[in-house]
Amino acid sequence: MMERTTDCLGVAMKRLKRLLVSRQKFKEEEQRREEAERNVHILEEQQRREEAERNVHILEEKLQKKVLMVPEKKTSREDAEKDLKHTVPPSASSPSYGVSKGNQQPHEKKRRGKEAWGFAKKFQLGRCEEFYNSQSVEPHRSRAVFNHARTPRTGFNIEVRQQGICIRLKNSTTEDKLLGDAELHLQVNDNKTCMYTFDRSFKLKAGRFVTMWAAGYGPNRSNTELEWKDLKPWKTGDRLWFTINSFWL
Repeated sequence: MMERTTDCLGVAMKRLKRLLVSRQKFKEEEQRREEAERNVHILEEQQRREEAERNVHILEEKLQKKVLMVPEKKTSREDAEKDLKHTVPPSASSPSYGVSKGNQQPHEKKRRGKEAWGFAKKFQLGRCEEFYNSQSVEPHRSRAVFNHARTPRTGFNIEVRQQGICIRLKNSTTEDKLLGDAELHLQVNDNKTCMYTFDRSFKLKAGRFVTMWAAGYGPNRSNTELEWKDLKPWKTGDRLWFTINSFWL
């Protein structure tokens, strides 16, 4: 009887030992599987991160190719004349932007009373931002007049909304400016120039600005803001050329 009990106990111990070994192997396999899954997840995350970095690098290279650098400001008269030969659009050399005394006709002198002066500014839009890109506007005449006389500062700034929906014309002087019958021109890249003619009684007070919206934008604009129906939207990287002429300078 004792021998039989001892045999049964030995068999039970062997079974228990095999069960414990199997359970240990199962735990080890489970740990190896979990570790392998973690390694796969880490590898996938690393691959996605590297791919995202490559895509960002590619986009930055494309943007750098599209966005041209703004020409450095010329400090001498000779450099400015050389720059005008390459940057002034054909419309800027028309009589409405200023004519030399030798080329003025008698009836034009009588109509204008003074030489028509204008100012122009060309700048390059950089990356898209939510804020206004302010550019000070320096005056100049057409090439014929530039060679004969210096032009005074107009005291105007042009501020451009990067989204291409509106601009601001600011009077940065300490005097009110009457813009009656003045024409503001905008040329985007090599596209056709669009023009806005101010009302005869329009006055821009000292230190103030007027916002000019493209058609369909600025639904909540105030009575002091203007709608420029011919204003065409622009995008990041476009070259913008503003000119203005009037008869009050």
